[in-house]
Amino acid sequence: MRTRGIVGVLVALLAMAGHAGTIDVGGMDLEIPAPEGFVRVTPQMGAAHRFGRQLADPLNDLLAFYIPESCIPAAILGERSAFTRYFLFKINREIRDRVVDRGDFETLKEALKSENRRLAAEDGTRIEELIRERLPSLGEESGAEPAFPIPRLAPLEPHEETGNLLAYSMLLDAAGPGGNGGAEGVAVTMTLLHVSGKVLFLYCYAPPEELEWTREASSRWARAILEGNPSEPPPPGLLSRFDWLEIASNALVGAAVAALLSLISAHRARRRKGDMDGGGGGEG
Repeated sequence: MRTRGIVGVLVALLAMAGHAGTIDVGGMDLEIPAPEGFVRVTPQMGAAHRFGRQLADPLNDLLAFYIPESCIPAAILGERSAFTRYFLFKINREIRDRVVDRGDFETLKEALKSENRRLAAEDGTRIEELIRERLPSLGEESGAEPAFPIPRLAPLEPHEETGNLLAYSMLLDAAGPGGNGGAEGVAVTMTLLHVSGKVLFLYCYAPPEELEWTREASSRWARAILEGNPSEPPPPGLLSRFDWLEIASNALVGAAVAALLSLISAHRARRRKGDMDGGGGGEG
């Protein structure tokens, strides 16, 4: 009973800490509230924190990882849960410390639309090439093997656009490695958000049948961030010579790599469970 009480207190404390929203974004403090019903993962959450680190990629800084509030007790006890719903907050390293003005943000939005159309036309082959290039640098921490089959990626048309944001979704569909393990898939909605001269990459993940939920939850989160930060336009930027198409590509890779690593993690969790349920008891 005492252990349960301690866990209860820790849950309350970590929930409060996880909802605190100030994050240093390239030298600027921004208010980034946790998505509704979610909490930011902290180092005290053990396995959840390690899992979040595996969702990073070498092109973008992972600034926050959010899991459902209901997962906090298991996270505190060090249990590795299969998170079917989660959020990531990333920022591209190339422009992390720079001020992006409205003109450049419009250029970036157009570049992202162009890259998205190109992905759709090439039936996922381009994103596969991009992921293959980056997986070797992810392999040590994630254990991902370059031979792991890349899921089929279906980028959808942008479904929300304003002067401050562009949002679109992707569906990743794959059988398990080698065609085993049953159908797997992930829906991800990515929101490109322009806040106080910074460009934020917001990602929301869920099972494919919850695509609409990822869109609605992402929209609420983006608007909460906009409401919590200064709305005055930033000073003119000096980034017009940047390769915005490359940065748009990095945003797409950030979404796909995290989804792929999540699929690998889920597959391994099922395999471990199968070993324990089926063949783990042969000795002794």
